Amino acid sequence: MGLTLGVYYLLSSLSIGQLMSFDIHWIFYIFGIIIIKDKSFKLFFFFSIPFLSMFRGNIIAINHFQVFVEYFLVYYCFFFFLFINPKNDKKNNKIQFVVFILFLILSFFIRLLLHTISGIIWWGANNFATSILLNIRILMLDWIIVIPLTIITYPSLILFYKEQNKK
Repeated sequence: MGLTLGVYYLLSSLSIGQLMSFDIHWIFYIFGIIIIKDKSFKLFFFFSIPFLSMFRGNIIAINHFQVFVEYFLVYYCFFFFLFINPKNDKKNNKIQFVVFILFLILSFFIRLLLHTISGIIWWGANNFATSILLNIRILMLDWIIVIPLTIITYPSLILFYKEQNKK
């Protein structure tokens, strides 16, 4: 939780372009959801990070419901990762890795959809095409950095998880 929030607060203050910032904290959030062994703590981590992230000072908001959708609900796009539990057999590892990649891509597309809807409703993008193009431009940096880095580090993290659970 500390790494997730620390990276979130540190990098959210580094503005890139007009409204963009690095959202590399998603990696820690995704891996936290996956590797926490205790189900109750896994759920606590999953639900508490969005609440704690609301204390960031540079939230750009028009109204409270928009804050809920854009800064809170987008965390729950990663709901699918609650169901990934690292296993020890090699056959299952390959299937699990493919499922992980599919969940990752699906989660980012749901996040894009939420931001697109928010753009149509609150930010004055009059149609779906304008809003999706603007949000792709804004979220593309996250996709370019977070998705490949998460995929590359996933096997190492699972090995670490398995080694820790042997002891």
